[in-house]
Amino acid sequence: MGYVIDHFMWSFQGHFRFGVEFAAKKVFSLLDDQFEPEIFLVGVLVDNQSDRYPACVEPENDFWIQSKAFDSTLNLASEILETYPESEIIHTHPIAQKSHRNSLFNRSVRDAVIKIIYENASSQNYYYVSFPVRIGGYLVCIVLNLQKKIVDIYPSLKTSQVPIHEQRNANVAISLIDATTHNFLEKAVFNLNGPEPGKYPLVLNADEIIREAAYQFVVGLTYRVSGVLAGGAHGLFEACNRIAPLIMRK
Repeated sequence: MGYVIDHFMWSFQGHFRFGVEFAAKKVFSLLDDQFEPEIFLVGVLVDNQSDRYPACVEPENDFWIQSKAFDSTLNLASEILETYPESEIIHTHPIAQKSHRNSLFNRSVRDAVIKIIYENASSQNYYYVSFPVRIGGYLVCIVLNLQKKIVDIYPSLKTSQVPIHEQRNANVAISLIDATTHNFLEKAVFNLNGPEPGKYPLVLNADEIIREAAYQFVVGLTYRVSGVLAGGAHGLFEACNRIAPLIMRK
């Protein structure tokens, strides 16, 4: 008898999780070889199907948090959504308004998942959660777990947002590690959006992910100063790359 998935979202969910975790180990070992990243998936049912679980966690067996912990995610998300300053923004074009509300809803689901995780987790880890992707009636988030004691070794900035106006902020990375988590999850979500995620091997370029994250971090630094997300950050990233080898030689 073959393996049966009780908390079923899609056929290759286990393969996908394993592939993302394997890629995470390659990426984060480049930042610190003591990192032991862990990946799990959280799916929240948004289709009206009474014969399916309201929430699913992958892996479903012998894991520190169970699917039932996320059963209230949608109720919590609706409460969180109303706290966003952006929820007061109304677009006159109906398509733009629908897109705006969908974006806020997906964000609220992610934030609800984060809240539930930290209510149940130990204080030894940081958890980074992707925006959800709809698969088989579920909104599925990818969760990355890194050891707090390793992350905290490295310096970081304090503020993770820069105001655009009174009802909208821009997110900016507080460290290279932070930027790498966001870039890595974006790449993983791109694969999650593809056909039958997990059916084929996941291929991610670890060096490219780190380089892109470094660029995004530097752009965020200039945005903090200038208030403008300038493409190329006026050549600052390239200048830092040229200077770094000179400093290392001394």
